[in-house]
Amino acid sequence: MPWISNKTLHNIEQRREAKKTFGKQSEQYKDWNKEVKNAIKNDMKEYLESHLSHIEICNLTHSSREMYSGINRLMRNFTPRLSDIKDKDGKTLTENEEISNRWKEDCSEMYEDNTNEEMKQVESNDEILEPTRSEVEWAIKQLPKGKSADNDEIHAEMIKASGEQGIDIFHKLCKKIWIEEKWPDEWVKSVFVPIPKKGDLQQCSNYRTIALISHASKILLKIIMKRLEKKIEEEVSQTQAGFRRNRGTRDQIFNLRMIIEKCRESNTELHLGFIDYTKAFDCVSHHKMIEILKKYNCHFKIINLIKNSGTHGKWKHRMVPSKKGS
Repeated sequence: MPWISNKTLHNIEQRREAKKTFGKQSEQYKDWNKEVKNAIKNDMKEYLESHLSHIEICNLTHSSREMYSGINRLMRNFTPRLSDIKDKDGKTLTENEEISNRWKEDCSEMYEDNTNEEMKQVESNDEILEPTRSEVEWAIKQLPKGKSADNDEIHAEMIKASGEQGIDIFHKLCKKIWIEEKWPDEWVKSVFVPIPKKGDLQQCSNYRTIALISHASKILLKIIMKRLEKKIEEEVSQTQAGFRRNRGTRDQIFNLRMIIEKCRESNTELHLGFIDYTKAFDCVSHHKMIEILKKYNCHFKIINLIKNSGTHGKWKHRMVPSKKGS
């Protein structure tokens, strides 16, 4: 819990040691247990007073978005994130280094591509326009506000506030990356943050892993995505509704309901099959993805940029603060 102080965490550790050494019925344990309960109450009170004071200031300064964001943080259901994680054999890991290695192992297995083929650079004589200034300006406007930054600590709001000069700088940088097909090191670094889902939170599999990537890199990524959209739209089957502009899975739900109704009317048997892939987006084969892009005759420049963003990428895991406060 983010509001528990280091002093309280120390008391919790002392209580644990007292229980281990003297037993749960001992006076030492009871004294530490009382101390912990009082400390938690005081920490909670201090946290709420500080949080409510911040909300009140936001209200007085007419910062509506921040005020309601603060209220939502207080009102929403809280799901605790545990620092202790189990290894593959079910053993509970408590040391930071062990926990970090377990997360590294889990993420490495999740994103491992077992294809042994080496991805070669795609070559072609076809010409394609470099990113234009108007595309860069459009991409910057599309950057979402209020999102966490990765290690470079550059938020989307900072990029948007850079104005015309910022557009010129990023346009020049995007053209350089486009020509050389090489991404800056900071742009291909990701920070993985585990978000708890449900079930046993000591199992890595019960966390959704999100990646924080550089907001600056999203400028060129949005340009690439925009250029790909038209080409992919021509190739994708009309039966696919998800991940398409102006269409969604609601269309398929409507179609499915219509089919069910027609089958009922005609007393016809209907068999439905549903496939749920565990962490589907984390298990995409980069080799297969590149092969599909080639099959769709996407431009070699775009394919190489996508390929290089993945093959030269680096990541690190952001650990949940441990109960020892380290």
